[in-house]
Amino acid sequence: MLVESLRSFAKQSPMLSMVLASALVVLTLGFIIYQQLPTGLPDWPPAYFIDEETGVVTIQNADLIPPLPGKDGNLTVVKAIYLTSGTDDKKFLAYYEKYTEETREKVAKAKSSARGPLGILPGVREGMLVRSPSAGSPWVLASSPEGVKLMNSIFKPGSGAPMLYPSLPPAD
Repeated sequence: MLVESLRSFAKQSPMLSMVLASALVVLTLGFIIYQQLPTGLPDWPPAYFIDEETGVVTIQNADLIPPLPGKDGNLTVVKAIYLTSGTDDKKFLAYYEKYTEETREKVAKAKSSARGPLGILPGVREGMLVRSPSAGSPWVLASSPEGVKLMNSIFKPGSGAPMLYPSLPPAD
């Protein structure tokens, strides 16, 4: 009965039938394409973290904002920034990275509604602390002259040394 009604409608209004059929096809294709789109933000790449108390290096999601709780529950796990020349598999520990408590709180609030990398949220970079992996070296603001010097000291422009790149852990 429904099929006969549709045939009758198509014979009476062929143009309108074609428009409705085309719209149905477009809506169906749109729905299929929409279902294939990724949801939310892309997964973050893995990153190296190190527990300053135990020296244990772990691989965790790069969107974590250190310091993180370590073995004893203290905030001792920080991001470990490794670099490589890209010409071999050797990597070296360049510096440690963590964030001020104020910045960690800001990020926690903004994380749920973030639509891009957390590093572009206002105030995140201002709250970044860095330190040399040398024992007893102090934490300094990354934006301070000492922090900039530390992060730039590993790059020796004009020395003929190969270009350095971040050394990322293998993705699962």
